[in-house]
Parts: sequence; C-alpha cells; structure tokens
Amino acid sequence: NEENRFGGVVSLFTDAPTTVVDSGTPSIIQNGPIQVDGVASFTAADGSITLGNLANTFNQLAFDSGNVFITEGGNINLLESTATRTLDLLSAGAIEQSDRLVVNGDASFTARQPDAAITLSSPNQFSGTIALSTPDSASLVNTLENTQLGPLEIGRNLSITSGGGIRQTVPIVISGRTALDAENQDIVLSQGNDFNQLTVQGGDEVIINDINDISLDRVRVLGRITVESDRNITTQNITSLSGLIELISRSGNIDTTGGTLSSSLSTGNGGKVSLSAGQNLNVGDIEANGLAGGHISLSAEDTIAINQRRIASVTLGQGTGQGINLNADVVKVMNDGRVVSSTSGPGDAGDVEITARQLRVQGNPDQITVITTNTTQDSAGEGGDLIVDASESVEL
Repeated sequence: NEENRFGGVVSLFTDAPTTVVDSGTPSIIQNGPIQVDGVASFTAADGSITLGNLANTFNQLAFDSGNVFITEGGNINLLESTATRTLDLLSAGAIEQSDRLVVNGDASFTARQPDAAITLSSPNQFSGTIALSTPDSASLVNTLENTQLGPLEIGRNLSITSGGGIRQTVPIVISGRTALDAENQDIVLSQGNDFNQLTVQGGDEVIINDINDISLDRVRVLGRITVESDRNITTQNITSLSGLIELISRSGNIDTTGGTLSSSLSTGNGGKVSLSAGQNLNVGDIEANGLAGGHISLSAEDTIAINQRRIASVTLGQGTGQGINLNADVVKVMNDGRVVSSTSGPGDAGDVEITARQLRVQGNPDQITVITTNTTQDSAGEGGDLIVDASESVEL
C-alpha cells in the first residue's frame, strides 16, 4: 500500500495479470529485466520512470510520471498514460495504443524492427516536440492546437492529424506517402524537406518547401497553399476555397495534368493560381471562378503546353475579372486546349495577356482550340482585351 517504503531492490514474482508499481519522488528504476504478460502500470508522481533494460517485455503498458524512459523488447500496447515532462519510448517491435497519451514536454518514439510501425491514433495531447523513428510507417493524432515535429526517420509512410497548426524544428525526409491534416489552421514546413508524395486535407495557410521531386496527390485547403521545390512538381487535384494556389519549381518542370487546380467560390471572388517552372510547364485544367474571376498566372523558362485542357477565369457577378497571364519562351495551346477569360454576369471579364518568343495555337478542324476573352449570351458585362507579345512568331 501507499505506506510501504523500500530502501533496496524490489523483486516481484506473480501470475496475476497486472503488476502495479507506485512511487513518490524520486523515481522508479530497475536492476534487471521486467517481464509482464498482462498489464504493467507504473506511477511515480512528479518523479521519473527509467526502465531501460533491453530485455523488458510489457504486454500492455501504462505510466504516470514526470520524465519517462521505457525500453521494450517486443511490441508496446499503450494504455492511458501521462508524462508531465518528457517521454522516450524505445521498442524493438511496433508501438500502438488503446487509449490516449498526455505528454507536456517533448515526446520520442522509436520502433526498430523492419515491420514495426508506430500507430498513435487515439485523441492524444502532445505539447512539445514530437520525434518518430521507424523503418515502417508512422501515424499520429494530436488534438492540441499546435503540433511541433522534431526529427522524423520514417521508412515508409507518415500521417499527421493535428487539432491545430503543424510546424517543424528540423528538415523532414519521407520516402513514402505523407498525409497532413491541420483542420483550419496553418501548416508551415519551410525547411529543406524531402517529401515524395504529399496529401493535405485541411489547413488554412499551407507552406511546403522541398529540395527534390514532389508529387501532390490530393490537396484541399481553406486559404493559401504554396509549394516550392528545387526540382519537379506533379499534381492531382488541388482545391483552395478562393485563396491562392502557388507552385514554384526553381530548376525543374511542373506537370498538373493529373487533376484540376481550383480556386473558385460561387459566393465570393475567385482566388489566384500561380505556377512558375524553371524549365517546362505542362498544364492541366485550372479554374478560378467567382463573383469576380480570379487571376491565373503561368510562367516557364522554356515551354508552356496546354493540350486538351481548359484554363478558365470566369466572372459570375458584378466584379471585374483579374484575367490570365502566360509568359514563356514558347506557349503552345493544342488539340482542344482552351484559355478562357469570360463573364456570365454584370461584371467584366479580365484580360488575357501572352508574352513569348513563339505562340502556337494548333488543333484539328473538329476541335475548339482557342484563346479568348468573351461574354456569354445573357451577360451584361464586357469581355477583356487579348494582348499578345510574340517576339518571333505566332502560328495559328
């Protein structure tokens, strides 16, 4: 009971399913391996728990202390637990949980075996920096309003769900898929990261920096998303609710033909879509529609290719459309490709402005391949201007 006082080593031998060790200050430590087939629960209120023997085996584990360091020789299944300062869990096998974790300081989780995943999907509360290391995949839920990512060494996929913003302290390298969800808060990962495939579902202002090729699979944000990469960017669907979609490849190509980039809002003004490629830009469907059509800006050092895709800024209400700008060495609109700035309401359409060495608009006779700024039949507004500055040639 709570009146016990042990001055030396305590040894326990039991067939019972639960082993409970309670301690005040200073700590719980061990002199030999601990093996528990049932539930192992350790309490050292305001103190520390240090169980670092590599031969420890806990079937189910619970703890309540200040600083916690526990090593497991197999898999860890965590029950409801609290570390009021720091937590460091090292497991040979997988780390998973049946109930939530509360950690007021930094938390570190390491699973060493090749197929040992880290799965922390309960409504956890991590206040400090989170470090994850596994040759397999890792998923984590933090219900607090700020998730601070520390060192991440993930062999496969990573999933982070946060009740608020997601930020980082060091660069992140993920060879598999990365899924991020920050509800309606910001995701700022602006260091020299190396993502492979990235999905973002939820977030207001999202800023991603990458030093290598990056594939944006499915992205949906409330406001702005900016992705910068040293090399190539490929995308599927990206949706911003009348905010900003900005993709910058500093020295590579951008290919958005895998889906649609949409920054449209029927009850407000269209947003902005800005793509800038250090080499070539292969464009998929883009829409920036709203009460005033949004601004679409496409630029490439070499070629912009719009092949069987539609680039559209449509004014639906009384606003004035912001128009479309294309700037490259060669601009090609081909095979039913369309660049359209139009109005279907009382407001005016924006201008279409093209600056290039060569402009080529080419398609079969049965296709509508067009660059236009116009009005629909029932519109009271006016079309914008079509401005072409081609220093060498225009081929129609």
